[in-house]
Amino acid sequence: MEFTVKQIATMLDAVPSLANLVILWVGAQRVSGGHLTVGELASAMYLFTLLVMPLRLIGYVFSELPHSWAGWKRVREVVDDPLRDDPRTDIGVATADTAVSVRDLTVSHDGQAVLSGVSFDIPRGGHTAVVGSTGVGKSTLIGAIAGLVPVESGRIDVAAGGCTVVFQEPFVFSGTVRFNVCLGVEVPDDVIMEALRVAEAGFLLALEKGLDTELGERGVSLSGGQRQRLALARALVARRPVLLLDDTASSLDPTTESRVLAHLSTTTLVDTVISVASRPSTISTVDSVVHLGADGRVSVGSHRDLMAELPEYRELIEAFDADRRRTADPVGVDERRVEQDR
Repeated sequence: MEFTVKQIATMLDAVPSLANLVILWVGAQRVSGGHLTVGELASAMYLFTLLVMPLRLIGYVFSELPHSWAGWKRVREVVDDPLRDDPRTDIGVATADTAVSVRDLTVSHDGQAVLSGVSFDIPRGGHTAVVGSTGVGKSTLIGAIAGLVPVESGRIDVAAGGCTVVFQEPFVFSGTVRFNVCLGVEVPDDVIMEALRVAEAGFLLALEKGLDTELGERGVSLSGGQRQRLALARALVARRPVLLLDDTASSLDPTTESRVLAHLSTTTLVDTVISVASRPSTISTVDSVVHLGADGRVSVGSHRDLMAELPEYRELIEAFDADRRRTADPVGVDERRVEQDR
């Protein structure tokens, strides 16, 4: 009969307790028969308790072995993982009139290609949206351009000065507003104010101590949209020529998002904006669109041209728009469906 480590530990812990009961029962019989005094019985039970302590410690060791083994395997996975070169070292410098140039880019996760043979150019200036269905590699593409995701093959060139990225789920440190925006770097106040204006993050100045207000761990005192705007301001103070937005405005209402995009088109803190977008109202206002198809094909053009020439893109935008209307007016949509069924 085989026993697990946990069962052995349980037995080692239960046996002493049962043995104490046996000793007590036998001792009581001996005491009642006059063969043993109560003091001798108490001494015997005390000595047995002292002898049992090492047995309980052994049981504790056995009970912790599964947790220790699982922790050891996890540590070994991290330690044995081979060190990779910084992906940013493979990013080249684009020509003067190009913000980002991608050539034959292939990126894989766990041996499965997410992007394969992707090529396109984004000119400097303006706003470019990266559009595609779920799982086609939009966030992976943004990460590769930012130098955060290793590239299997191909080449990426970015405008001189590099880029900065804002993620959908930004991290907020447990520090002051100024530290979260500047990350310990000395930044002129006028640059900070301009970044807060562009990001529609003026609410930070209205806090109790303004830029010196202490934020809670992970920004628990801020809403999701407020954290995204703070992270956007943090990226803007870096004053890099290319700004990458990975669905950064997902927690913003359309009105606030439109104001932020309008500010980004006029500010001098950034030259080119590349964003992952899914709202038709946003996509229709950008200067150009990079569409990642489900079959791996990449199409670049204006929103109007892609709507007219690319059925897959048109169906995707119509699906986005239908989902937006359904979210905004679920009752009306249900009524229209009933009418159509009739």
